Amino acid sequence: MALVEGSGAAWVDTNTTALYGLAAIQNLALIGDLLPE
Repeated sequence: MALVEGSGAAWVDTNTTALYGLAAIQNLALIGDLLPE
């Protein structure tokens, strides 16, 4: 088995992905009381 270079979206990087994830967590924290049970 060998590592093979893949192709991905050039505009996606790890920092941007992390920031979107943190924003999603913050948004859920802000609207948590409004979510149905």
